[in-house]
Amino acid sequence: MKLADIPQDKEGIEFVAAQIYIVLVGDSANNALADMLGVKPNPLKGKCYEASALMYDIFGSKLLTLYRKHDFEGIYHWWCIDKWSRVIDITAEQYEIEGHECPSSNMDNAEKQYPMSFMSYRKKVNILKGKLRIHLDTL
Repeated sequence: MKLADIPQDKEGIEFVAAQIYIVLVGDSANNALADMLGVKPNPLKGKCYEASALMYDIFGSKLLTLYRKHDFEGIYHWWCIDKWSRVIDITAEQYEIEGHECPSSNMDNAEKQYPMSFMSYRKKVNILKGKLRIHLDTL
């Protein structure tokens, strides 16, 4: 399956979000260090911008809006809201793993954003996009 074959609608958004989740979790499924320390791995931590910006890259501003908000550590958490007002937060589970409320569960102080232009972030999004393409080719 190719990205171009995915419909630009509700179902397409749900499908791509689920596939990005699979790619992100699959990247860290075997975390020997976490096992050794006796903690639950958190493969989604620190991946919110990449996942949300990739969704925005694939579906664009007609279907998605990017948001960010500070989390309990003062770090920005990123997610999307689609044109049907559904929260698309692929990495929300990272907060549940650590026992905290996800910033996307409350829109107070959330900021509408556009993708960042820093090359280092664009590179991370493009790497994730490549992994997603490889994953989609297996379906």
